[in-house]
Amino acid sequence: MLLIKNAKVYAPEYVGKKDLLVCGGKIECIEDKIEDFPIACEVIDAEERILTPGFIDQHVHVTGGGGEGSFHTRTPELQLSELVKGGITTVVGLLGTDGLTRSVENLYAKVQALCEEGVSAYMLTGAYGYPSPTITGEVDRDIMFVEKVLGVKLAISDHRAPNVTESELIQLASKTRTAGMLSGKPGIVVLHMGVLGAAVATVLSQLIAVVVCAVYLWKKYEILRIRVDDLKLQDAGMLRNMLSSGLSMGFMSSLVNIGTLTLQTSINKLGQNIIIAHTAARKISEIFMIMFSVFGQTMATYCGQNLGAGKIERIRRGILLATGYTCIWCTLNIVTAYTIGDWLVWLVTGSENPEVVYNATLYLKVDTLFYYVTAVICIVRNSMQGLGERIVPLISSSLEMIGKIVIAATLVPMFGYPGVIAAEPIVWFIMIIPLLMKILRMPVWKQKNLTVS
Repeated sequence: MLLIKNAKVYAPEYVGKKDLLVCGGKIECIEDKIEDFPIACEVIDAEERILTPGFIDQHVHVTGGGGEGSFHTRTPELQLSELVKGGITTVVGLLGTDGLTRSVENLYAKVQALCEEGVSAYMLTGAYGYPSPTITGEVDRDIMFVEKVLGVKLAISDHRAPNVTESELIQLASKTRTAGMLSGKPGIVVLHMGVLGAAVATVLSQLIAVVVCAVYLWKKYEILRIRVDDLKLQDAGMLRNMLSSGLSMGFMSSLVNIGTLTLQTSINKLGQNIIIAHTAARKISEIFMIMFSVFGQTMATYCGQNLGAGKIERIRRGILLATGYTCIWCTLNIVTAYTIGDWLVWLVTGSENPEVVYNATLYLKVDTLFYYVTAVICIVRNSMQGLGERIVPLISSSLEMIGKIVIAATLVPMFGYPGVIAAEPIVWFIMIIPLLMKILRMPVWKQKNLTVS
């Protein structure tokens, strides 16, 4: 018997700090306090740690994956300890690209083994190929007569996918659904869609976000409700200014992304571990830099409003304050990178590979030291957009694009990933020069408040 005390229990909603009595591997009692239990049992003080039901992972290559870079890239079978370490107690296994050296029978055996070791395990029949590899010879018979089979997996939109016709896909879905109904199972069809799937998911999520935001604004703010009269062109000059500003910012972002893609192409030649490390480092960097973009976008609006009101002094003060606040944030990022950077990398990747952790952490430690330059770039560039300056921000973004292309062609082949790490600080220093030269020469930076009639 086992008595767990002082655990913060989620079941799955939070129910408070509780004591739990476990007998024969099952939870027999959950109470605020369990005291003076008459039978001797092991006591564990959870010390306010979180206790939850086991997590469910519905997509795991339990028999191993990989192999797409030849035989040496095959990954080994999943071990029970890897599941338990992540708090997973229910898993659905399936095959991936390799349906030749790995079989549905092998998958079934692994699922049964996991069940015998103490977790709940299920599987999907089939693989990437079509007709789907099965145990009994038919997908519906697998679902019907093999207890652990819940449905089927198939790839339909990928360079690795088979050429499945619409009628074949409909027939497969129909058979799976019917077999699920007859056997009391979900009868699910999992379709691997590759990049297209990610694209569809992204677009759908954005559409949902737009609809939710639009409904909220419509109900909350009457002034923002669009009427027919609002669609009439009343001020051509205002329209030209809006288009000019919008197109300028759009081109600016496009140039930045072109440079980033070029650099990424060079990174892709450095090996899988470097790709993983860089992706993780960039994800963490994006979190670090959210404050820069937020302040930058705010300053574009702030500067435009105060310019229209003739309050020039407020513009100067706002730019300085925004720069100061973002520099404080930069300091916090540096401290974070040097203290828990390796933990953040592990949190993003789940990898303990020394090469991955070292390179990603190195990226964070080096590049965060130069975030002060990035902060100034974001504030100044967006402020200039709000002040009506369109050309210089585009020049700055063009320099970023050119700089990354040149570095991708020179430093990366010469120095490998350290060349990638050095790329962005170098580009940042190049970018900031025209921005500072321009804004310090702008009349708005020198004159006092305007009188607006």
